[in-house]
Amino acid sequence: MAVDWINDHSELNTMPKGSRVNWTDEETDKFIDLLYEMKAKGKDISYRKIREQMQSYGFPTRADQSMKNHYDLWGRKIRLLQQILGTTGVGFDPQTQLPVVDDKRWAEIVQVSMFIFFKHLWLIIGNF
Repeated sequence: MAVDWINDHSELNTMPKGSRVNWTDEETDKFIDLLYEMKAKGKDISYRKIREQMQSYGFPTRADQSMKNHYDLWGRKIRLLQQILGTTGVGFDPQTQLPVVDDKRWAEIVQVSMFIFFKHLWLIIGNF
């Protein structure tokens, strides 16, 4: 079964709801496109330039920190996807561009991912 783990498995999201600025799917798509264009041209990421371009497309103004947070969030999701794709029992369907994994194996992966998340959370809370 193909699994779109980013959208269908929000239990892997490492940020609590309400703690971040909400971005629309269209806004995120354009943000990622602009990041890709900068990187493809060999340029450093400039949140000021991205903000200006996003505004020219009619998207709301975002602070540099909001854009950096959004960039970091997607970086974590991409690294998690890379880890998942490197796991035994997980394939990739080139036609759908999605990971392929059976339900039992997916449940095992989610369980391990959630354990790691809560372990990190406990280390943070335990240090207060």
